Amino acid sequence: IAYCAFKDGKVIGVAGADKINDEIWEVGIEVLPEYRKDGLTTILTKNLTLKILEKGIVPIWSASVSNIGSQGVGKMESILSVRNIEKYYGSKGAITKALNHISFDVQKGEFLGIMGKSGCGKTTLLKTLGMIDKPSAGKIYFMGEDISELQGDKLADIRNCKIGFVFQDFYLMNSLSIEENIMLPMIIGKKEIQSMRHLVKEYSDQFQISHLLKKKPYELSGGEKQRVAISRALINNPDLILADEPTGNLDSKSGKIVIDALNKISKEYHKTIVMVTHDPQMASYCDRIILLKDGKILEEIKKEKSREEFYQVIVSKMVEL
Repeated sequence: IAYCAFKDGKVIGVAGADKINDEIWEVGIEVLPEYRKDGLTTILTKNLTLKILEKGIVPIWSASVSNIGSQGVGKMESILSVRNIEKYYGSKGAITKALNHISFDVQKGEFLGIMGKSGCGKTTLLKTLGMIDKPSAGKIYFMGEDISELQGDKLADIRNCKIGFVFQDFYLMNSLSIEENIMLPMIIGKKEIQSMRHLVKEYSDQFQISHLLKKKPYELSGGEKQRVAISRALINNPDLILADEPTGNLDSKSGKIVIDALNKISKEYHKTIVMVTHDPQMASYCDRIILLKDGKILEEIKKEKSREEFYQVIVSKMVEL
């Protein structure tokens, strides 16, 4: 059931309510970005004035909240907040709607998977999240900031420093050594050479590619190239990793090595990852899956038990796509 929290007649967020007794309810409210104060994204409070407003069969909670920001005892930090985004291609009379009213949040440290058949809008969605493409309508907030207001150097700096990209086709530069490819985001950012070399050593050791640093990309296998790409994505210590079918061009053995590397980033480095994949086995490593169909969110599923059981759930849901 969906709940809405209201303040002064306006929707301020999405709420969940638990009845403690006949007079007291405990309400947790996920606050929309434009109503947040001091970084607060979630409030948990009691004794709110509540009433049910009938709207079909969906109850809407009306919470009289006097001061968002002073009542918080719980705090959830969203890296991304996506609100009703749409993406159109084509011109009048021949318009294709690639994304249709998409809304969701990505919490800090979450490993989120996006799945769906070819053409469902997965890559289009990832490009809009990564600020490579702009939505036709709706809002995306990155760390509380409306990305439609970002321009020029600030936008470029965020894409280079705060977001790391891992692509299916690697996008390594054959004219550069592996070491130089990993350093590239730091070179663009004009960082100190000693800092670059220190971090290259750290990540190349972590992902077992230190013996490849002086080679060129065309001398590496697909799995090795993707581990180089992951190291490059991490080099600037970004807040968000976006991975587009990172195992799509790899054999099963190489794919397992790469997904293990991404899982390591999630669990040990506590990085936030959004990964597009068509593979239920790879998706089973995620904390949550968004299923897309025809540009819309069909369903969201969360990992509640083991990875093996989550895999079975994902497989059963895939038939609906």
